[in-house]
Amino acid sequence: MADVIMPKMGDAMTEGKVLSWRKKVGDQVSKGEPIAEIETDKSTVEMEATATGTLAEIVHEADLKDQKFARDEARGIDLALRGLLSAIKDDQEALAHGLTLFDGLYATIGERA
Repeated sequence: MADVIMPKMGDAMTEGKVLSWRKKVGDQVSKGEPIAEIETDKSTVEMEATATGTLAEIVHEADLKDQKFARDEARGIDLALRGLLSAIKDDQEALAHGLTLFDGLYATIGERA
């Protein structure tokens, strides 16, 4: 599982706008493949996938502000991640454990589908 974060196109860039998504949730993507078109104050660029896999979810700041993810299970995941971060001080080790946690969650969800 890899997060795709809007790339910063320069030191002065503070925000960008997704003009269009070239992929939708559930689509297979390959590392380096364009998945969205981003507009900044100076240019329009393609955002590429950072890993090969399935696009599981598209989350943006508006989703977080409007409480789209305020489901019961989100609280449990938040607590699990906070626990990992408090117990493991090394960022890379915490990331590895967090990715293992999410891989397990996705596998479990896939079994129910």
